Amino acid sequence: MKDKVVNIVINYGTKAYKFLWIKQTSGGIYWGFYSKKIKGLHMSHHVDGNCHTKLNGKYIQERKSILLSDIKDIYPLATVCPCGAEAADVLSVLYNQERLQNIVWVDMRCFPKNSTVNIHLYLARPEKLSELSSPWFNKKEGNDYHLIQIINAINPWLVVHVKVVSNENP
Repeated sequence: MKDKVVNIVINYGTKAYKFLWIKQTSGGIYWGFYSKKIKGLHMSHHVDGNCHTKLNGKYIQERKSILLSDIKDIYPLATVCPCGAEAADVLSVLYNQERLQNIVWVDMRCFPKNSTVNIHLYLARPEKLSELSSPWFNKKEGNDYHLIQIINAINPWLVVHVKVVSNENP
């Protein structure tokens, strides 16, 4: 199996940063942050259900979960939160328009200034995508925003759900 990669890029207007990578190999699904400060950190969910967090080759956390082949519905993989533009300048890797596979572009300028942005990653079977119509994925309260991107290069498919909660009054 050829490795399949998805890249999440965060755009702040004048600069964009590579934020998160998700990669599927024959061994499982791996994800980690593009970071100038923290090198060698990644999380994984292996085909045999073993999950771990590693930093520089050392296990930080290990647990057992479902086999990837046993995922039948929508399975939560991770939730991550991008930092603000100032912190991104210090922590994140600048995106210089180089060629990347499967880019999910999150433009922070589309959201109110004082928003909380959460990026939820899910694995999903194609026949279960109708579940994305459930209230969790599209419940609108106040100035909340929901963006969903489905990437079928990863199997089970990768669902990137960007949920933005505005901290301003509607």
